[in-house]
Amino acid sequence: MSKLYDAKRLISYCEINFKEIRNQHQKCLSEQEIKPDFLIKIKNYMENLRSALDYCASELFVKYG
Repeated sequence: MSKLYDAKRLISYCEINFKEIRNQHQKCLSEQEIKPDFLIKIKNYMENLRSALDYCASELFVKYG
C-alpha cells in the first residue's frame, strides 16, 4: 500500500470525525462550557490531518527526491 492511500484513508476518517466535532461544538455552545473530551477530539483530528500531510510529503520525497 502506498503512503498516499494511507493519507486518503486518514482524511476520510477525519471527515467522519469532523461531523462529530461539529456536533460537540454546538453542544458546548449551547451549554456555554468547553468539555475536555471536545478538546481531545480536536487535538486528535489535527494530529490525524498532520499525519496525512506527513504521508504525502514522504511519498513525494520518494518519488521526486
